[in-house]
Amino acid sequence: AEDQGDILVTTDRELLVFSRTGDLKEKHEADVGVTAILRTDHWFVVGFKEGSIELIPRKRGQPRSTVSFEDVPSSPVVNLLRGPMGTLVAGFAKGLVGLWDLNNGSRLYATHLHGPVVHVDLRGGKLAAASDLGDFQILDLSALHMGYCDLVREVWRTVPVIWESGLPTRRPPPLDHPCMKR
Repeated sequence: AEDQGDILVTTDRELLVFSRTGDLKEKHEADVGVTAILRTDHWFVVGFKEGSIELIPRKRGQPRSTVSFEDVPSSPVVNLLRGPMGTLVAGFAKGLVGLWDLNNGSRLYATHLHGPVVHVDLRGGKLAAASDLGDFQILDLSALHMGYCDLVREVWRTVPVIWESGLPTRRPPPLDHPCMKR
């Protein structure tokens, strides 16, 4: 995999980072069965042939993460992509594309494509995923790029109701809310 000008390579027991000129820059231990790799600021995110995803520290001597990624399929991880706001996008050979929280491993979203996932890309707040059989989906993740008050105002605009006495009731945004003071 290529990452910010470096080349990430896995062997049976190692994760290697090479410069474009072929110089070895980093070397880390890894478990057997790595099928996908992604580098973040602090971790190597590693996907395995049985579907699990692990975080391996980039700094020597740091303990491995205890984060357990929830609801992963028993299928090889074929794509890993850094998502917005501390999320991870993963594509699997069984066609599942999911979005996980990197901090706690919870699955935030999942969809299925017909065929193995061969492409995931994030541009302009949209996640595009495609399979080797030509199936594709585009997911709008722009809400994850918005600031808190921008998102709250968007919700007020599109869902101008509150739940009151067991029924949805049309109400304007609360005047005392901090996002109304901007």
